[in-house]
Amino acid sequence: MLLTVFFIPYTSNSSPLSECNKESDNKKQVSECLDAKLKKAEASLDKKVSEIRKKMEQKSIESNQIYPIRSFNLSQQSYLIYRKTNCNWHFDKSFPDTASSGLLKNCLIKMTLDRILELESSSETVKPADNKTDNSKTQSNNNDNNKQDGRSTKTAASKSGSDDNEQQRDDNRDSEDFRQDAPADYPADDNNYADNDNYNDNLDERCYIKPDPGMCEEFIMKYFYYPDGGNCSSFIWSGCGGVIPFESMAECKEICQ
Repeated sequence: MLLTVFFIPYTSNSSPLSECNKESDNKKQVSECLDAKLKKAEASLDKKVSEIRKKMEQKSIESNQIYPIRSFNLSQQSYLIYRKTNCNWHFDKSFPDTASSGLLKNCLIKMTLDRILELESSSETVKPADNKTDNSKTQSNNNDNNKQDGRSTKTAASKSGSDDNEQQRDDNRDSEDFRQDAPADYPADDNNYADNDNYNDNLDERCYIKPDPGMCEEFIMKYFYYPDGGNCSSFIWSGCGGVIPFESMAECKEICQ
């Protein structure tokens, strides 16, 4: 009797969300499933974080210098990441400030899962393409009005300047809230991150490689890397213990691999 066996190649294109959705259609059960996967991913990082810390300590000893980890602690770093990436949790409430890298690690894992949710729902998301059409019509109408009455140009410019000023006031208030809400020993002038609009604007587009679904561990250890150029520097945010400047991506990989 001839037995034929078919081998089906396995490709891991699934994400935590799709896996949990297969198990149940109930929103509560899906949420519990995602929480369980989050805890599992978090637990698997502990050993890796410890190994990286040891590598850093050894490298500091060999080079006879202390690696310039910033003076603020992990909870403060996490607060900064929370402000810049809108991690959906509340500083000092959702996660206890006890684990050696708990807050930062949790935030990054959560951010990865949020990114997965975003990728999976992107096909259903209304894209802002229509805004261009509306702006085009508005511009066309403005041009017609300008031809009819030269005062329209001044009115439009005045309104634009007013909007800019209002936005600036909102930005200033947000920056002020940041200083007031941040921990007391937060070094507000440290590289001026709190007030650097370009740093904030570039975060999603240039300053880190966006993860593929299911890459939580690799994302935290390898992909949260800031390339050189512009307002970005050679930083890696991870369980390594903070904001760590590196000479090059090669050195970064040597430490966090």
